[in-house]
Amino acid sequence: MANRETHSRSAVERSLREAQRDFDKRIDAIRSELKEKGPEAADQSLSDLKVDVADTLREARESFESARESLESAHKSFDDALETGRTTIQEQPLTAVGVAAAVGIVIGLLFG
Repeated sequence: MANRETHSRSAVERSLREAQRDFDKRIDAIRSELKEKGPEAADQSLSDLKVDVADTLREARESFESARESLESAHKSFDDALETGRTTIQEQPLTAVGVAAAVGIVIGLLFG
């Protein structure tokens, strides 16, 4: 479960890094264009930059929303699994103790 959250978080971080790289590339391209064309291109480039920034922010917001939904889904799945485990243990406590002991013995043999 924590693995899903870590995966979602790393996906969001990757997405943000990609958006930052894309944004930096666009800014560099605009700077180069301004140097080539001079001040008359500044107005058009500023307009293009506003559109690029808006697109980048929209993409980042969508990434955050997707990550939030993934985290909520992971949290719900974890809660469901925890509740199922609790119910099973309450219904069959001796079986649960036996399974826990068997797992402990196996782990002890593997690492002992």
